[in-house]
Amino acid sequence: MRLSSIILVAAASAIFSSTKAMTTDHAKSISTVESLDLVRPLEADNHADTEQRFLRRHQAEEEDEEEGNEAEEENEEERAKGANLFAPWKLDEMASSVKTFKRFANWKAYGLSPYDVYTRLEAKGIYKKYEDLYSMYNRNYATI
Repeated sequence: MRLSSIILVAAASAIFSSTKAMTTDHAKSISTVESLDLVRPLEADNHADTEQRFLRRHQAEEEDEEEGNEAEEENEEERAKGANLFAPWKLDEMASSVKTFKRFANWKAYGLSPYDVYTRLEAKGIYKKYEDLYSMYNRNYATI
């Protein structure tokens, strides 16, 4: 019985040492293999010789126009420091349910409470025309 267990231990150690040697040899051969398909110089695809990098791809002209108009409107508001938040064309868009809550968010971002909106509309003499917008802003002020 002792002889069989000694033979079993010797066989197991021989198998274990040979597989360990094979895995290290195999790992060494894998690490030294070069992959010509995956390695490429940085200058080839990145246009490193150009002075300016293009971070965005150009989109379809229609999408650019739509985004450009929205960005232009937002830039107008930022440049005017909120002076044109109550421009008649913006209020008309809001009354027709286009960008209503987006503009409400702008009003709130500029710190306009419902009372401030009321006083501005009254000062311009257009409160009666946009009374529905004011009441909608007043109702939804807490959730905006």
